[in-house]
Amino acid sequence: IDEKKMCEGTKQILGYADLYDKVNGDYDIFIRLRWDVVIDLKYDFSELLEKTYDHPIGFMSREKMNWPESGRGEVQLANDHDTNCYLPDMMIFHHRKHFDTNLVRTLHENKQLWPAEWGWYQVMSRPYGDIHQSFHYGVKLSRFVYK
Repeated sequence: IDEKKMCEGTKQILGYADLYDKVNGDYDIFIRLRWDVVIDLKYDFSELLEKTYDHPIGFMSREKMNWPESGRGEVQLANDHDTNCYLPDMMIFHHRKHFDTNLVRTLHENKQLWPAEWGWYQVMSRPYGDIHQSFHYGVKLSRFVYK
């Protein structure tokens, strides 16, 4: 187990919870992105955004796959074998009803908040019945796009 990842991996979730609580307005749908992600501008995400009323959606890339700067223009539903059931965190679409900042803080205070993708699953999918979907493509880490 990588102790540093275990210690540092929850900061992104805690930081998002803090920012989320500061958002003014009556927004239903939220999009959370990693800072180092490039979005595929060829793909129309509108259908998937509509699905977030029912469940969170996470995106990941396959770094070793060829993906030109302009993107693939497609996404591919991942299976449980690809994700080990976690919620990919390169980009996450979610409805307001699927993120409870009090749960995030309680898990953190009790030292039960998991790091990274497993933590996102823990706070956005697991409490609501393991409801998320995971997709390949749609995003890519910038270091694999701009070489």
